[in-house]
Amino acid sequence: GNLVRSVPASICSLPALKVLLLDSNKISALPAEFPLLSDLRTLKVRGNTLCDLDSELRQFLNARDPSWRTYQRCTADTTVFVIDRPRAGDVYRPGEKMSIRWHLGAGSPSISAVNIAITSNGGLTWYPVLSTAINQNDPEWGNLVWTIPESLSVTGLNRKIPLVSNECMIRIEYYYEKNLYGQSGMFSIVPRESFLPIEVVSPNGGETYGIGDTLEITWKADTSRVLAVMCSLSVDDGDNYVRISPINGLLVSATGLTTFYWPVTGTLVNPDTQSSISTRSSSCRIKISDFFQCIEGGTDCFGDTSNEPFSIGP
Repeated sequence: GNLVRSVPASICSLPALKVLLLDSNKISALPAEFPLLSDLRTLKVRGNTLCDLDSELRQFLNARDPSWRTYQRCTADTTVFVIDRPRAGDVYRPGEKMSIRWHLGAGSPSISAVNIAITSNGGLTWYPVLSTAINQNDPEWGNLVWTIPESLSVTGLNRKIPLVSNECMIRIEYYYEKNLYGQSGMFSIVPRESFLPIEVVSPNGGETYGIGDTLEITWKADTSRVLAVMCSLSVDDGDNYVRISPINGLLVSATGLTTFYWPVTGTLVNPDTQSSISTRSSSCRIKISDFFQCIEGGTDCFGDTSNEPFSIGP
């Protein structure tokens, strides 16, 4: 019932030691003499915090326990991987497509392949999204579009892992050094049949509009929770949004299904910064947010965005 936090160097003076089971503890370091245990035939150290071992120790563990990196509980290093999508607070449903986007950070070593994992319990356990690694030359590198299942089938487990949870995160791991990884903020996967308080109906991805067109923006809202909304446009795939609705918001219709008609212009003035931006982009998204919860930047702000980007062209 206890957890081992350290391994004494004296254990390395037991050359006849054949079996050593140290998995699922809180060990963060091993003695430098550990490779002297040359007769060790069974070694288990997975599920610890062995994040900063030197190359000799890593080589020894690779030979004795090839799965030792599995479930190492290390702190995400944003200098190696930066997760752009999904973002904290995002809401998805099974059957929707999730864009898992990442790029290498400034402190990243030369990385040629990654694994992608997901957790639905706040990081206690992680499971692979794909059965194979993504290599740097693969078209999915940097942006994997993944159709979210309700549960995940994992090789070696005789049960499926449910994904519907408010404690989901994505992790990108270096294939050859799993203690080098980055992870997303916490997001939600809600039941397929659930109705979100606000849900964008259109544009929802794949559409193309020209300058001078009228963009028909439609959404559904729970009228018992949402009285008015604000509508914003992003031209950089959701990294930044600029309000395009009136300053006093848009009232939700009695039926909950509401449409706002916006004349597409070539430039847009950010009402907060007064800076001008071009709307010509293939990475546009619409966001509909609860006006009263979000206008002041409150912590209870909620809303929905286009599932996939759409385009505004010349």
